[in-house]
Amino acid sequence: CSSLAEMTISSSVESIGCFAFNSCSSLMKIEILSSLKIIEERTFNSCSLLKEIIIPPSVASIEPYAFYGCSSLVDLDIPSSVVKIGHCAFKNCSSLANVNLPPSIKVIEKSAFKRCLLLKEVKLPLLLKGSVDRAFPPNTKVIFELIYIIIY
Repeated sequence: CSSLAEMTISSSVESIGCFAFNSCSSLMKIEILSSLKIIEERTFNSCSLLKEIIIPPSVASIEPYAFYGCSSLVDLDIPSSVVKIGHCAFKNCSSLANVNLPPSIKVIEKSAFKRCLLLKEVKLPLLLKGSVDRAFPPNTKVIFELIYIIIY
């Protein structure tokens, strides 16, 4: 996939296999319109020109190394459906400066954002305090916030 620059994954797609877009050297934008539940391991591994990813609100888990080495990715919005970010999922995303993590997040595994040195600050639910050991670079300020859930 050396000449694929943009990709829209249609709503009929239910799964994308491991390594599906691994090392797609020209891929700059991907939009997932489907009802995908999991972004599998190494799906977008080493897509070094990937600048924009639109993750659908159906995704619950981003598996290990899913976006490893996507060194052009700057901004990332994780939808509120995501509860888990796997080991090294965004490791070596060296341009990543802004990450919006939802209060629904329950697990951020070790080294999930390792070597994302431009990532200066993240806000997480207070419930994760003590469970995100080594998930972020040492220079990243991690702010834990008390999240209120109102049930009617």
